[in-house]
Amino acid sequence: MASNPVVPGLSEQGHRVADIRPANLGCKLVVAVVRLYDLPNQWISKETTSMEMVLQDREGDRIHYSIGRAHVGIFKTVIRENEIYSMQNFVIQKNVKLPRTTPHQYKLSFYAKTEVRTLASTTFQFSRFRFMSFPDIEAVPGLNNKHQIGMLANCIGYVIGKEDPKNIVTKTGLETRCMSLYLEDLEGNKMKCTVFGNLVGKLVQLAARDDA
Repeated sequence: MASNPVVPGLSEQGHRVADIRPANLGCKLVVAVVRLYDLPNQWISKETTSMEMVLQDREGDRIHYSIGRAHVGIFKTVIRENEIYSMQNFVIQKNVKLPRTTPHQYKLSFYAKTEVRTLASTTFQFSRFRFMSFPDIEAVPGLNNKHQIGMLANCIGYVIGKEDPKNIVTKTGLETRCMSLYLEDLEGNKMKCTVFGNLVGKLVQLAARDDA
């Protein structure tokens, strides 16, 4: 079901994200959308396979949520980043697909009986940013290249070096670009960061600025 108009001042309660289990098929969540992006078809670059989200509840816990291609058109103009929704009825699956965007052991998928309703922005306070130091990021248990750092945490650092953009071919045969940056924080810790796709063009433009 598509989202209803915003309900101002409505008191909403829902299950905690941390308590999500496969047995809770009828559970209701009151969550903010902290990340929203389209997943392109690996064979047809202009076609969207699904709409992917990272949801956060009032306790700050996060879980991944996916809407398949058949329903993307319905929710494309309804669900937005930084807004709060009541969501109910999901398919609950093991969170094993890589790369992972949250440490939660389960993820949610849309199906025909899923209900989504827009809530007022005052429902609860949240921040989409989670700033962590470089050492704290490196110390996250089980963290490796199978996790999307931008989804798990945010960091701030000076760009102390960069590599030239490179053209690469993915495992599925698609052509894209990548670019590596070298960051340093105020304590002198260093970290390498590699970005892909459209972000490369944006970084090249920023690096060319006089104040960069």
